[in-house]
Amino acid sequence: MICYPWATNWQGQGQDIDEFPYVKRWLLELGERPAVQRGMAVGRDLAQDPATLSDEERDRRAKLLYNQRALKAPDGGLL
Repeated sequence: MICYPWATNWQGQGQDIDEFPYVKRWLLELGERPAVQRGMAVGRDLAQDPATLSDEERDRRAKLLYNQRALKAPDGGLL
């Protein structure tokens, strides 16, 4: 279930969904469920077209998403 939102963007990932008939069926069946439709609608009004963002804002967002490094675990082991 958690991968459903990512999988719905198969076109944006350059995939041909017809090569994966079981995945296609799964996407169609899940997409018909009212709870999934409600979940997918959450935040839709907050989306922004990336083309309307300034270069600085696109760079700022990219830094949040990419090239992050893990933080060192605190001394003392597990809590």
